[in-house]
Amino acid sequence: MTLKCILCQKEMQDQASGMKGDQDPYPMGGLAFETFGHYGSSVMDSWMGTKLTVCICDECVRVNKHLFYGKGKLDARWEPYKG
Repeated sequence: MTLKCILCQKEMQDQASGMKGDQDPYPMGGLAFETFGHYGSSVMDSWMGTKLTVCICDECVRVNKHLFYGKGKLDARWEPYKG
């Protein structure tokens, strides 16, 4: 299965597409995020029993890193791994 970046629409291969069962997406060269809703949203709330998954490619993460919130060493891996 092909996944698309929510920002630039770049196509990423889903590494979970050959696995058995109902697998969450694992975009190659990107990240996947899930939400079951949020109290502050007028579009989706957790009581609805739904799940939303979005993907973002690594390049969009790097270019837009100033927009992200988090804890820990977020600056440690903003550049591609060269190991």
